[in-house]
Amino acid sequence: MSIYKEIHDNLVNSHKHLKEEWKPGSGLERHHIVPRHVGGLDEEDNYTYLTLREHYIVHFLLWKINGRIIDKRVAYMRKDYMWSFEGCQHSLEARGKMRKQRIGKKLSNDTKRKISEGNKGRVYKGKYSHEHISRMRKKYAFLDPHGKIVHIENLLKFCRENNLLQSHMHSVYTGARPQHKGWKSV
Repeated sequence: MSIYKEIHDNLVNSHKHLKEEWKPGSGLERHHIVPRHVGGLDEEDNYTYLTLREHYIVHFLLWKINGRIIDKRVAYMRKDYMWSFEGCQHSLEARGKMRKQRIGKKLSNDTKRKISEGNKGRVYKGKYSHEHISRMRKKYAFLDPHGKIVHIENLLKFCRENNLLQSHMHSVYTGARPQHKGWKSV
């Protein structure tokens, strides 16, 4: 028996007795011991009761044991769901009041540094795809010092590569400045 199977069986079998504690809001979730996608039934002897974290772990173990991609998908679906509620202990009303108290407050440099360090390595899970972002991105057109038209999508990157100031180039684009280092608006 693999170590994954042993951990899975111990976790699943040790939580069957929690049926009486299971109810909405109890922090427990009902888990099919034999998953429905492999023929498991919605019967009481096929249920065990797990916390959200344990539920993720059990599905991850099922993937490790059986190698079925659906088990991996369910595991990561549980994980995303688990993280969406992590640390949410305050009511919406309380969070709104706390937010109002922070408006206009200046953060110390030490606090900003800590927030920055905490966010390093995070992957943005935004609602826009790279394709959508590129369609939304502003497009610029300039005349270079030699009179050729240059089309630009990423003004900051372009300015860094060509030793130009982004603020000045944007002013040229809006018409607030006639030119910058020979670059003019089209």
